[in-house]
Amino acid sequence: MSLKAHGWVDVRHGGGTFVLRNSGALQIEAPEIGNVEQLRQWLELRFIVETEGAALAAARRSNGHLNELDGILAEMASLTDEDKLEQCDIRFHLKLAGASGNELLVRTLETLFLTMGPAMRESRRLWLFAEQSQTIRLSEEHRAIVDAVRLQDAALARERVASHLRKVEQMLRRLTYKA
Repeated sequence: MSLKAHGWVDVRHGGGTFVLRNSGALQIEAPEIGNVEQLRQWLELRFIVETEGAALAAARRSNGHLNELDGILAEMASLTDEDKLEQCDIRFHLKLAGASGNELLVRTLETLFLTMGPAMRESRRLWLFAEQSQTIRLSEEHRAIVDAVRLQDAALARERVASHLRKVEQMLRRLTYKA
């Protein structure tokens, strides 16, 4: 597709070509999630992106990345407000992606989380209210992921994110079948 078709430039015959949008910014428009099949597809995409992102993070992370991830985990442990916990959870996953050194990965996750926000928020609330121990388990899973990244063990980081996301998927399946 051409730059004009994307709406990035305006070509004026005899007048030149003018930039309308910053073409340096990645433009991804993900569909809003409106049904169970779309939710399943979103979870598959998240699984593919985040497991490989964690493996890259383990290989490429810096001490600064580890400090940021540790800080987010400490903040999560001190929070009780659902909205702040949700924001911390999303920040955790985005910082983990950032440790991969791949900005496109971070932008892709940002778009996915933005698109999936309302469904994620509702499912997290139902899940955490159903079992208070889930909050502790979530923190433990996040800590285990950071530990694998700290060890620079790509296979272990991939495995731990995969396990974490499978549990999220199982929880969402239970919730959607109850509805």
